Amino acid sequence: MVRHAHASQCDVTVTSESGELVLRVADNGVGLAQPYVSGIGITSMRSRVQALAGVFALGASPEGGTLLQARIPVES
Repeated sequence: MVRHAHASQCDVTVTSESGELVLRVADNGVGLAQPYVSGIGITSMRSRVQALAGVFALGASPEGGTLLQARIPVES
């Protein structure tokens, strides 16, 4: 978080919504460089979420900074 985002705050939430595990990580850092190119860490996270039939999203947080969200279906 500090190394890339230069953030002073990071919020992590994990919830269960409509049969999905939802992980959200939001920071108040500098945001993503434009154009943004994924490195090994982000590429690996995206691949792991997709391997579980999930959806991975990374972008600007509405409050500023960066928002990472992973939605993974869970069996009940």
